[in-house]
Amino acid sequence: MLSLYIRVHEEQGLYHDLMSEYLNMGAYYSSLNHADRAMPYMLKSFVIADSILPEPHFSRANIYDGIGGLYISKSNINKLIRY
Repeated sequence: MLSLYIRVHEEQGLYHDLMSEYLNMGAYYSSLNHADRAMPYMLKSFVIADSILPEPHFSRANIYDGIGGLYISKSNINKLIRY
């Protein structure tokens, strides 16, 4: 169902909603221990946040936390330090 919302919001250009939905999809896959499936969604959320949100912003913190958690779960500390 969430993938339907993502498609609709992409078509309508509702970027804040789209950012949240990508983050939610990433969190969903992360909760299932599917870091490889979660990461593309987290990174899409990050790219949108970078273009629409001011710094600092609490949504950015949530995205950084999600990406960091995925890198920790994959034992990729070098990429974690970048975020």
